[in-house]
Amino acid sequence: MRLALAAALIGSPALGDYSDHSGVTLFTEHPCTAALAEIDQSLDRYADRGVAGLNEASAAIASQGMAWGFILGYDTANGGLQGEEETTLVRLRKACADNPEATAEELLRGFAN
Repeated sequence: MRLALAAALIGSPALGDYSDHSGVTLFTEHPCTAALAEIDQSLDRYADRGVAGLNEASAAIASQGMAWGFILGYDTANGGLQGEEETTLVRLRKACADNPEATAEELLRGFAN
């Protein structure tokens, strides 16, 4: 039983390497402005496009959710990075405005120190 459980865990996505995933590279390889643009994107542009618009909007929502998830996951993994009166996202926006070429991951890592 334990061997089967160990084999299942080893093959599971939870232990996979996600470093090349577009949702991760958005935060680790691109300027922080790209990550914020992903979160802030408007879905209005898909409203009048019928089924094609629905499919594109669904993909955009998923991408937006991954960006939010990255921030929340990083925040949680580091015991909470929010300031006394601001959220982690607000802190990220301010830090990105001051250093727009930095990656979002670099800025978030700076909050953890």
